[in-house]
Amino acid sequence: MMRPIKSKTTKKIAAEWDALAETRFNQIRSGLDQSFDFILTPAILQEVRNATSHSLLDVGCGSGTLSSALAPRVRSLVGIDPSRVSIDLAKRYNRAQNATYFRASVEEWADQNSQQYDLLVANMVLMDVADLSAALVAMSKLCKADGTIHATITHPFFWPKYWGYDSAPWFSYMAETHIEAPFRIAAAKTDLWTTHTHRPLEQYLSSLSAVGFRAVRIKELVDPRSCVTASGVTYPRFMLISASRA
Repeated sequence: MMRPIKSKTTKKIAAEWDALAETRFNQIRSGLDQSFDFILTPAILQEVRNATSHSLLDVGCGSGTLSSALAPRVRSLVGIDPSRVSIDLAKRYNRAQNATYFRASVEEWADQNSQQYDLLVANMVLMDVADLSAALVAMSKLCKADGTIHATITHPFFWPKYWGYDSAPWFSYMAETHIEAPFRIAAAKTDLWTTHTHRPLEQYLSSLSAVGFRAVRIKELVDPRSCVTASGVTYPRFMLISASRA
């Protein structure tokens, strides 16, 4: 069941993830989320290489599993997330000597800190933020000149097809639409409701450009083991967007 809703505040979205955090942590830790293990994490690790002198900000780090994989590749890592429960789990289970974690949205972190980072990673975050423009303004502020952002998102065109709401009367590809639904992955369902926002690809690209990111590069991420439909057609469910700060 999915339904369109009015936009929610970051505080309300964080509360949803507080409720889901332990379930999500256990899904990832047990290997139940194969998209995380075999599509998203490898794509980001491939981008963050030869970066041992770099500082990295993991935006929306959740319980820190990806952060702990990134930490050995960089000089220092800061993970932030508005979910207090997620940050508590990160501090408890995904500690690294060069990694620190803080409960904050990216907008709050940009307001509170003057430090800038060589690399920003936002894994499955940009389609969950309440206000894309505000989040990207903050990320631009936190990124050094010539720094880079790597962001994974659900594929704007194929994700609605994957979950079957592309034919819903309330859905239009070109319209930003906030959607509420029980959180699920391919291998498991939950009764916990979360919010994500459908945004057309054009909106992501124009929003990045508007805050000073250039040289945008896109990869459509496919795992043949998990992206096959009943008709046998394979399509990408996720996308990696990389861009440099001018």
